[in-house]
Amino acid sequence: MFILVVLVCLPGVARAADSACARVQIEIAQEMTLERVAFDAKLVIHNKIPDKDLTDIRVEVTITDEAGAPHNDLFFIKLTSQDNIVETGSDGSAVNGDGVVAANNSAEIHWLIIPSPGAGGEDAAGRKYRVGANFTYSIDGQPELLPISPDSITVRPTAQLYLDYFMPRQVIGDNPFTRETEAPRPFPLAVRVLNDGFGPANKLRIDSAQPKIVANSQGLLVDFRLLGASVNDQPVLPSLTVDLGNLASKAVSTATWQMISTLSGRFTEFDVSFSHSDELGGELTSLVKETNPYYLVHMIKVNRPDRDDRLDFLADTDDDARHKPDRIFESEIRPGGTDRSASFLDINELQILSAPERPTAEKPDVDIALNLGSMPPNGWIFCSFADPSQGLLKLKDVVRSDGVHLDPNNFWVDEGFDDNFQPTHTLMFVDYREPGTPGGYTLVFEPPGDDLIPPTTRLVFNGPVVTMGETCLVTPQTNILFVASDNEGGSGIQEMRKKLVGVDTDFQPALPFKLADIGAHTLEFQAVDRALNVEPLQSVTLLVDDAAPVIDAFAVNPTVFAPGAPAGIAAQREVSLVLTASDATAQTLPTTFDISVNGKVVRSLKAEAVPGTGLTVVWDGRDANGKVVGEGDYTVTVSVSDGLDDPANPNAPPHHAMATAQVAVSGWVRERPLDPVVGANQQHPAISGTLVVWQDDRNGNWDIYARDASSTDSSLQLTSNTASQAWPDIDGNLVVWQDNRNGDWDIYRSFADAPGEQVVYSGPGDQERPVVSGNWVAWQDNRNGNWDIYAVDLSDPDGKVRAITSHERDQLHPALAGSMLVWEDYRHGLAEIYQVDLAAIAAGGDVADLEQRLTFDLETQTGPVIDNGVILWTDRRDGGREIYRFGDQGQALRLTYGEGERFGADLSGNLVVYTDTSAGSTDPNLAYLDISTGSSAVLSSHLARQEEPAVGSGPVVWQDNRDGNWQIYTADLQVVDRPIRVELSPGFNLVAVGADLVSRYPTAEALLASGTPPSLERVLTYSARHGRFFSTDQGGGFELRPGMALMLYAGESGSLQVAAAGESLSYTLLPGVNHIGLLSVPFGYRAFDLMRSIGLDAVLSVRRFNQGSGLWESASVRQGAGGPEPVGQNFPIEAGAGLILTMQQRVDGWQP
Repeated sequence: MFILVVLVCLPGVARAADSACARVQIEIAQEMTLERVAFDAKLVIHNKIPDKDLTDIRVEVTITDEAGAPHNDLFFIKLTSQDNIVETGSDGSAVNGDGVVAANNSAEIHWLIIPSPGAGGEDAAGRKYRVGANFTYSIDGQPELLPISPDSITVRPTAQLYLDYFMPRQVIGDNPFTRETEAPRPFPLAVRVLNDGFGPANKLRIDSAQPKIVANSQGLLVDFRLLGASVNDQPVLPSLTVDLGNLASKAVSTATWQMISTLSGRFTEFDVSFSHSDELGGELTSLVKETNPYYLVHMIKVNRPDRDDRLDFLADTDDDARHKPDRIFESEIRPGGTDRSASFLDINELQILSAPERPTAEKPDVDIALNLGSMPPNGWIFCSFADPSQGLLKLKDVVRSDGVHLDPNNFWVDEGFDDNFQPTHTLMFVDYREPGTPGGYTLVFEPPGDDLIPPTTRLVFNGPVVTMGETCLVTPQTNILFVASDNEGGSGIQEMRKKLVGVDTDFQPALPFKLADIGAHTLEFQAVDRALNVEPLQSVTLLVDDAAPVIDAFAVNPTVFAPGAPAGIAAQREVSLVLTASDATAQTLPTTFDISVNGKVVRSLKAEAVPGTGLTVVWDGRDANGKVVGEGDYTVTVSVSDGLDDPANPNAPPHHAMATAQVAVSGWVRERPLDPVVGANQQHPAISGTLVVWQDDRNGNWDIYARDASSTDSSLQLTSNTASQAWPDIDGNLVVWQDNRNGDWDIYRSFADAPGEQVVYSGPGDQERPVVSGNWVAWQDNRNGNWDIYAVDLSDPDGKVRAITSHERDQLHPALAGSMLVWEDYRHGLAEIYQVDLAAIAAGGDVADLEQRLTFDLETQTGPVIDNGVILWTDRRDGGREIYRFGDQGQALRLTYGEGERFGADLSGNLVVYTDTSAGSTDPNLAYLDISTGSSAVLSSHLARQEEPAVGSGPVVWQDNRDGNWQIYTADLQVVDRPIRVELSPGFNLVAVGADLVSRYPTAEALLASGTPPSLERVLTYSARHGRFFSTDQGGGFELRPGMALMLYAGESGSLQVAAAGESLSYTLLPGVNHIGLLSVPFGYRAFDLMRSIGLDAVLSVRRFNQGSGLWESASVRQGAGGPEPVGQNFPIEAGAGLILTMQQRVDGWQP
């Protein structure tokens, strides 16, 4: 922020000496932004205890160097989010000793960690730190301490910015001591940004506001305005925003704003201050080391052979009485320099021996000589003296007596005024002098000539304005200024004058003014130069408007839609925002539709309305990032403006109107609570067919309830003991659960249609997480001090309980299908998936011989499920959690992709439903996948949490907290096989070929002649094997083959079915360019996923044609510090798409 005090004098009655001087204080607010490196520290707390809360939670983040020395003082640490953890205090943090994580729940906490400028050191490789935490909590009042293992971060060196600002001491506008109104002269406000740090300052930008008068006690009629800006001497748009880009270490960027003052004056005070947001660490993390204000004498060029070509700053830094320059601020750190000190140059002042002669038409060149003294200074010198032409002639050149021409930026005539506000003209120049350089110079003036060209005047509006051809729409608060300029080499501006037609009887001095009267006004204006050339009269209509637009009607149609519905499902996927507005003066009305949920704007749509004419804007249900928004109630706020709002003036009347409407985003399946109970919690559902069981605390403790999702019958309470019953499972109508009525957890059972609680097993230790299939019941058991898997055959008359595992490490979370049992096993360190056939064990087989390890990966695999021989689990081998399948050949097959994570799958037949956090970790949703066809989509996307799905025969159930408590929700899901279709746009299209398309059109000629799609004009394909294109317009055709990519040129939009539902292929990819057509692809699949699945050492790039934008999108592989990595556009891969793959190596049998 700048604080500028300008001294402006107004004439007295008799003479200038009697003038009264007024001080005006102006303020220019600027905001500098740049990209910062920060780290997101994430802690997930899993409380798997079904009936006990974790209380008194405290988390202390610790940061140490590699030697273990603490360095929290070098970092700003801020708690940014805390989900599913209850704060019982009042300090805004749930991790300061008063947090609570509820029983059987998980919490997620995030901290933002910003390093201070010195934390990264000076080496480009940076410094390594270890971020850990001390986690303390209590269970039943018993405190526990759990140190969190630290993770390593690398902090790179950061920028260290010095901002030097420059402003001239005098500014030229209208001289109050003359009768005429002189034009304001633009002057520079400049900044030099020097990065003296050892890291870059990326995406550096400075946004400037217009000057604001904050003190004007005498009500002086003066105004200030920024006209434009440049960066590194190049003009930029928008005019007040300077984008400095990426500023490397030890580099400099400069920016200049052109400014005017309507009155002449002197800046007597010039101060610059800045503040760093406390939200991001304040002074600790600030990259701005200093801001310094200096008075600018001139922008010159240090034109030495080893310097850049940008302008530099000649400044007065000591504010001496004569205001002479004493330092040059260069636009670079000079070659060989290592820090900021190498960006300054001292300068010496030299005087001339005698006043020069006045140039004439006959002799326009004037010689001068410097007083070098006995010891002539070397380096840069500055010289100034009265302009011998008194400002009447243009100084064209300065030539040293040894024939050297000074750079045109290094000589000038400074126009100013003395203490009596009489005009002054001072000739100044700078030069670099080597030892022995002569002291003579020749001043070359432009010979005087006839000035026959009139000046030009333009209007500058300080305040709201909308230009409509020859009419300018303004408000009573808009200040109207005049700026005039003469031709190059002209005589200069003598006066500016104006006349308001119907108000002024004659022309008046063109001083700034405002119009208070509403309506149309005709303004005439012109300028006169010193040669008395009069500008042709200009005229403009000023239409003064003090009223905001009026919204006549606003509605959303329809009011409910389902943008997330999969292709082929009959659903309303978009809504129309319909507006009618009126305004008495504006021709167009800038309109913004802000779509928000829970107070957060997710999408803004902009358009222009025509007064009195309806405007319709379509919302496709996507947010600003192109993602389909979640289910919920959204508010659409429309703001209609006439363009005359003045955000810089909070007291100005509004010039916009607003209205709101509601729209509901629904799911494409009917979601409903299964058995709603206000205030109760329902969790951990299980389903068999249509019969659902869950744990429910409506009675004050956890009980097991059951209900048929396909029936209107009431729910049935299966347990009534005052202890807790939890984690039920069901097969047919047999229900099992864990029960602590005996003081520890045991396994119980009942029939859903005939309640009657029976013990399955009640022995030492805890028995938890039971599962049932047929006559088999299995659970995890810690009777031996660690968790093992046990099972019992309910049809066995002896009721023999079998120890399935007995390893000293844990085995957890069993799942059953018939007699096939799977679980997660920690005997190898992190969890792996194992399976065994219980029937084979019952027949006398040895578990050690029968159990089978299914996964062999260093990362963890958890949460297995099994049905009809298909085994799925949650896998972290790709970094985040994804759903994997055990393949027919014993391989692990990845099923899910996308942003966020996917986990917690359940399976029935070919239908998989899982939790998906692509909308964010705090907004888990549900998605489904048909593993037989690859059909997949988001199932439920409400903005609350949807978790722990269970899949039945038609119904899907899950736990959902959209009603404030956990409730069991259900939806009927019938997956219908749908063929793969692509939408064609006019012009070029790149699509896949499947066997279904080949069966209908064996050749390209047949497809072209079919008329499906209509107006197909041309068909091409590229053969990697032959290395050439084949086309229907070359006098021949070619056969269609599944897996090839076709380039189709269509005359109009249409639809083409390219493959049957679930159709898939394997591909042979040859070195070089391959055009392939992808058929079924995993849900959420993207370009980076595709390249990783091929192998980053084998693929070079992948491209697709985006029909929506009409542009090619590309992703490629580059060699990073840790090996090959994908870069570029991570675009989505859609079924039926044609792709261009460039391969480095041959790959056989690849499948997406």
